[in-house]
Amino acid sequence: MREDTQNRLLPGDGSFDLPRAVRALDRIGALRWVGPEVISPVTEAMPPVEAARVAGDRVRELIARVRSDAAAGPEARR
Repeated sequence: MREDTQNRLLPGDGSFDLPRAVRALDRIGALRWVGPEVISPVTEAMPPVEAARVAGDRVRELIARVRSDAAAGPEARR
């Protein structure tokens, strides 16, 4: 449990199907409440502003990609 909570990866770097979760949240209009939570030695070593920028950029990129794939149709998600 400690490993999973104290060594998180940036959005998009792990094996969790994050695009699927973001698609589900987007369908119900819940993306306005989504943001990064990255607790790890990697982000802790960064200046706070840099860590926030990197994590925020990753979330924005993921949301943009999911929405772009949705606009392109089901073939884009394969």
